[in-house]
Amino acid sequence: MNFSPQDRKRIGDYYRQRLDRYGVDSAEALSWSSQQAQQIRFQVLTQVGDLRGKSILDVGSGLGDLYALLQKTVGEFDYLGVDLVPDLVTVARAKYPQAQFENRDILDFNDRKFDYVLSSGAMSFKVPQHFDKYFAMIRKMFSLARLGLAFNMLDQRGHIDNELYAAYNPSEIEAFCRTLTPKVKLITHYSPQDFTLLLHP
Repeated sequence: MNFSPQDRKRIGDYYRQRLDRYGVDSAEALSWSSQQAQQIRFQVLTQVGDLRGKSILDVGSGLGDLYALLQKTVGEFDYLGVDLVPDLVTVARAKYPQAQFENRDILDFNDRKFDYVLSSGAMSFKVPQHFDKYFAMIRKMFSLARLGLAFNMLDQRGHIDNELYAAYNPSEIEAFCRTLTPKVKLITHYSPQDFTLLLHP
């Protein structure tokens, strides 16, 4: 179940407006409450494993800021960022010309596998049949990860769920992940609005 042209347009229009309002160097352009909140989420994702020298796929790479954190904390690694929104990919390429970014729907991605797949904030935008589409995303990302997958989602216990934001029950998402692998870790302590899941084959 791929993202429809209507999904892509709605998501693209939203983030173009955010870029125009907040600029290319602001975490708020991607609807993060602050740069600190964004960085905390990134740091939790990196707990999935030793990323040094590994290949990393960043799903929903946005403005490329996870790449910047990995540069500071990991050192050498092989990176590809993919995002549905062309404008975000254009900005990320300009900000980090040494990195590779592509405008892709992850559900169409069959090029190769990666050691680790990371995804921050990519499943927060409410679209029709969002459960089916985002569960398909999780399944796809896990299939592309040789060593581990880490992703975060909005926690319905601390974040609003409305026509814009999709928030979830962490236990339900954890249960779904356990249909893919028994090696699942749920992390909730870092934010009342967010949770992270780490999956290993």
